[in-house]
Amino acid sequence: MGLGYEKIRRREKKKMAMKIEKILSCICVVMILMSVVPVSVFAVDSVDTVKASNRLNDLEKPSTGNKFTKVIMPSFTNNPSGKYRTATKTSEDSNREVCVGIIDANMPRIYLNDTQESVANWDSGNGTILSKHTDATRENVSVTGCDVWVKINDDTCAGYCVYVDGVYILTEGQTGTPDGYCAFYVTAGSHTLEIRKNGRSASKTCDFVCGNTYTWVSMPDNWCGDGGSCDVWVEINDDTCAGYCVYVDGVYILTEGQTGTPDGYCAFYVTAGSHTLEIRKNGCSATKTNNFVCGNTYTWVSMPDNWCKCGGGDCDNPPTVKFDESTYYEGDTVQITVSTALSSVYYEIKDCSGTVQKTGYTSGGTISYTIPDGSTSSCCNWKICFYWDEGGTPPIGPAGYSGNAIVGSSYDCTKCYNFYVCPDTYDAYVIIEDKVCFGYEVYVDGVHKLTEGQTTTPDGYCAFYVGEGTHTIEIRKDGCAEIVYNNNYFQSNGQYKKTLQNYWCNCNKPDPEITKVEYPTTCVKEDEYATISVTVKNNGGASNEGYISVSFPNDEDVYVVSGTGNKYNKVYQKDDLIWNSAGVQMDAVDPLVELYDSDWKGGQQETITMNVKPNSGSDEIVFYVRAALKNDADGDYERDPTYSAYEDQQGWYAEKYSVDVCDILYEIKIEGEVIEPDNEYLDDLFDCKVKIDRIITNAGNMDIKEGDEVLVEKFIWCDPGGTVDDWYVETGDKV
Repeated sequence: MGLGYEKIRRREKKKMAMKIEKILSCICVVMILMSVVPVSVFAVDSVDTVKASNRLNDLEKPSTGNKFTKVIMPSFTNNPSGKYRTATKTSEDSNREVCVGIIDANMPRIYLNDTQESVANWDSGNGTILSKHTDATRENVSVTGCDVWVKINDDTCAGYCVYVDGVYILTEGQTGTPDGYCAFYVTAGSHTLEIRKNGRSASKTCDFVCGNTYTWVSMPDNWCGDGGSCDVWVEINDDTCAGYCVYVDGVYILTEGQTGTPDGYCAFYVTAGSHTLEIRKNGCSATKTNNFVCGNTYTWVSMPDNWCKCGGGDCDNPPTVKFDESTYYEGDTVQITVSTALSSVYYEIKDCSGTVQKTGYTSGGTISYTIPDGSTSSCCNWKICFYWDEGGTPPIGPAGYSGNAIVGSSYDCTKCYNFYVCPDTYDAYVIIEDKVCFGYEVYVDGVHKLTEGQTTTPDGYCAFYVGEGTHTIEIRKDGCAEIVYNNNYFQSNGQYKKTLQNYWCNCNKPDPEITKVEYPTTCVKEDEYATISVTVKNNGGASNEGYISVSFPNDEDVYVVSGTGNKYNKVYQKDDLIWNSAGVQMDAVDPLVELYDSDWKGGQQETITMNVKPNSGSDEIVFYVRAALKNDADGDYERDPTYSAYEDQQGWYAEKYSVDVCDILYEIKIEGEVIEPDNEYLDDLFDCKVKIDRIITNAGNMDIKEGDEVLVEKFIWCDPGGTVDDWYVETGDKV
């Protein structure tokens, strides 16, 4: 008996399902396995496309043991020695990684002249030093001997090639559908990332520090030229004709000087793509056609001099000038060397407000002018403008006079030249131009300096002075902060300008994280329910609209739904109306369980729970999970996952999970005769064939009848008194 029990236990461990009782005139019990599949429970998370070996297990580790990390990153100035800035990375939970974004790429200024008609390459840096910028101390903290995880997420260009320090790494989307996202490792240290497509490229240089994950999202929109929608800033600066009308593709846009004194300068937006600019006046016109690319500012300065005179007379031959300095300060004497073929021209020197400071006549030579103290409060462009008639001389008679003063407005021809003037403060002049965030506060060395737009409409532009020396300049808004200059040396009388285009003021955007998905870890039976629970935490700022969505692509029955959402916790059944990722209503293809909360605060968790019954005959319950929180600042949605190999029926990325459905065992009792094999030990793992004489029970309603031959697994159970010979199965045995 002990031997028989041991064999039974061994068979149970191997999941043998059939019993044969070999005793003369005894009952044979057959356990027929309806479907044999291994029982397992698995979850499939979103998968990054990587060019890495075996480091995927490290992706979700905290970036540092501390909650505050000093990350050294370049500020991308034009100074070849390089300037570095710091950023502070904070995390509410040291076990959740928060990525440090790479600093925004600089948007270059493209001049529309005869030799520069299109953009070939850009991203030369994020800061511009206009004059007299000395080298700052390079501050660098790095650790060697590690790999650093880098992500590139481009929402306008996909299918690009990635290069690191000029070496090809991968092609985005090479193993799937290109979507602009890729990820890979670099060694710690300074590297230049470059993405290329269509003969165009964008690049970013950064010092990659161990223990951090870097995400590059600041490349110019549509840098690859594939298309896309954006507005591009265009300036027209004409130093000979003012008061003209501007047309874009033949459509009237504005009249230069319509809201102030005409001075030849105007600015406006156009959509990305090819456009023809045209300026018209006096029946004359000048045109420029250009392809305007997202992320750039264009200035048109190459129109013919005095085009508004239609090219007639001596207006085509203006005086030329040469200045003895590039920048002047209060108290300096400006030396202007004039060359002209005209016998005499009238000139005016104007300050940045357009006020005339000096007038006179010249037939060539040097014009000297000393800039008075207190004449300017900030650095700006002054002008010297020349006026003459087509006959080549100043007008005679009342045409050139206003009262007792000579004026330039009634001359036939005009030509102006700019020179740069700054106040004599011995301080450095700082300009911040933020294309995205307006109304911010400026702090110098931690002390409040000013609020952008405090005396006018906030537009992101501000300018101020700092004393000579090392300073840290920071801008703040809505609890967010951006370091513009970190420990940067500012030289006396120097000018420093920084243009920002990243959404730094949006740091309080919500950040959903699917923190827990609970489901049975063992199989469930067809007549049982699987209880599934999903918990999502908001690791960012508050949101007035948040969702947890769970869908079932195999169309299982969802019976009970409960949750913590303050608006609803419900199930959309098949054919109910739902919204897809394209913003179009659709009939639900499968059941969708959803939680909606309208007051989802930072740090708050919400949970939705459901009971799901397996489909008859199915092997598993499959379900997709995702979460979304609306960014109240811009109306966009932050999502988890942000990328996945799976999409739900609505077209959004989702995490895939599954629960196995148990195999069903039916007990069938038969009497029969062994017809093969002969003299086989029952301990061997072979089947034997039995011809059915009588069916005792058929719990599973199997399609069998008397006389059928069935294949069963040998598994004998002996009654007390059985002999060792009972362990043989021979042809002709009754079982």
